[in-house]
Amino acid sequence: MRFSEDIRQSARFSGVFVNSSINVRTGCSAMGDCIPWEYPSAPDIFVNRTQERKNLEDNFAIDSRKIVLVSGLPGIGKSSLVEQWIEESGSERFADGVIYVDLEKQREGGAAPLASILRDKLKNWVDPAAVDTRSDSDLVNFYRSVTKDKNLLVFLDDVRSQEEIMPFVPSSSEGKLVATSVGGRILEEGGCDFRRCDVGPLSFEDSYELFCSVAQEKLVEVPSEHSSEMVELLEACGGFPIALRVAACSYRKRPSGDELRRLARRKDELFSERRLSGVLEAAISSLSDSEKDALACIGAFQAPKLTIQSFSALCGVSLDDGVALA
Repeated sequence: MRFSEDIRQSARFSGVFVNSSINVRTGCSAMGDCIPWEYPSAPDIFVNRTQERKNLEDNFAIDSRKIVLVSGLPGIGKSSLVEQWIEESGSERFADGVIYVDLEKQREGGAAPLASILRDKLKNWVDPAAVDTRSDSDLVNFYRSVTKDKNLLVFLDDVRSQEEIMPFVPSSSEGKLVATSVGGRILEEGGCDFRRCDVGPLSFEDSYELFCSVAQEKLVEVPSEHSSEMVELLEACGGFPIALRVAACSYRKRPSGDELRRLARRKDELFSERRLSGVLEAAISSLSDSEKDALACIGAFQAPKLTIQSFSALCGVSLDDGVALA
């Protein structure tokens, strides 16, 4: 069952789709240099993550590290964490701006070559004509020469390989790059000096606060007689911020113990948001081969339904082989 359009529209205006708005502005200094500021707006309601924000900051401080990989399951709040961190420190910390690339959106539109993306970003700083004369093979070197004295941040959302990261690393000592990724498999490729910041589920207390904030209910206004239903629902959401926001938006329209109970028992609704559809696949893919073998033997997995992608990941085979096995 999918959410009806009226609920989705309600959710859109209350912060469920936290990456729906992009801040894009470019200012110019007295010297004529352009300063780009482009990144998704931080969510209106952001709960805690104090330790994760500190970890993100600390990882950049270690040995003047350039690259930090923020990893976690789909829908767990990786992008929101980075957006909040930029909102809090970006304009003061990075004098030459922030550039943003949503690689997931690029793939949806038919994955533009990295060279094309890099070419567009370079036009933030230099005369577009100077960029257009460069060949694709020369763009990375040109980017490094342009960023050699820049104190900037590059934010790459949903990277899948080091190959997607390396062309965008600023060459200056002050420049930084933060990337979000499902799991930490990129680190296994080797050859790149990363620090890692893991993002896990929200705590029970933070889940409760987020739910009530989105549902526009004060914490003390959730009726005590509905406490067991609330606990059941929060446990069903598993600490996933998007699932909690979806549940809160539905509860706001029909605030009752029956609605809490209904939502807790309809995980297909809570996890119907597109970015959560790959949670099972991502979780299984992150396991070791021996762990996958054990799961395949005992069939120990939980999901509303088993897709061919889930089955293939569980068995550790390609999609085509999964189809053949099924």
